[in-house]
Amino acid sequence: MRKMPVDLHLIPKISMYDIKEEDGGLGAGSTTYYPAQLLQPETTYNVSGSIAGLSVWWTFTTGSSVTYQSKYDFIFSPHTWWIAIIIASVSTLIYATTIWKSNFRNKLTKLNNT
Repeated sequence: MRKMPVDLHLIPKISMYDIKEEDGGLGAGSTTYYPAQLLQPETTYNVSGSIAGLSVWWTFTTGSSVTYQSKYDFIFSPHTWWIAIIIASVSTLIYATTIWKSNFRNKLTKLNNT
């Protein structure tokens, strides 16, 4: 695919961390812009410039500020430690019982053979 020249400008101005161009095949493609910092909340951005020589412009407005919350917060739940202790105890009990039964069978076999 032939690369199309893209020249875009944002107001208020923000710096870009990375720009990735991807080939979609059959003459299609995309250009993704990654800003160097988070966009300001509740701000209207004006984008203008040219794509393949055609003038373009659009606006978008960011939403209100949202505090990021990890989707892995449950890992640090107060109940997690109890669950881990229960799982470890049950696993140990199963393993110990298996070994005890094996040793007990070996002793019975030796007694029966003598």
